[in-house]
Amino acid sequence: MKGTGVTYATSPMGADHTAGNTLGDESVNPYKKEGQVELSTTMQVGMATFDNLGMCIFAGFCTADPQNIGYLLEMMSGKFGGEWNPDRLFGLGAQTIGMEKEFNKIAGFTEKDDVLPLFMYTEELGPNNVVFDILEEEMMGAVPF
Repeated sequence: MKGTGVTYATSPMGADHTAGNTLGDESVNPYKKEGQVELSTTMQVGMATFDNLGMCIFAGFCTADPQNIGYLLEMMSGKFGGEWNPDRLFGLGAQTIGMEKEFNKIAGFTEKDDVLPLFMYTEELGPNNVVFDILEEEMMGAVPF
């Protein structure tokens, strides 16, 4: 669940499981740090996109099938016109996260607020006895918001 930890540290909403939960994604090993920042970023953008569309986060699970993304693109084209592709669609989510981060900055939040509690780095989580070992600079340097 290290990817969810990345989301908790980097999401503009803080520790919110609906902001980009990586639980159950089998594309990376949840006990290793490799790939977690990228997975968290993808999930955060996806969830922000679905929030923009007024859809429940559970609707996001349908996008595992690329054909379903095509349906979303048709929906957007039907509603707003023009050509829609995945970059344009999910660009809405990335843009939203950027705006939320800017709002937080104006409200006085800084990168010092984008951290996890110290105990997550030191207390082992059973039964696998792992700690959160993704460094702040690894998260902040890779999450493009």
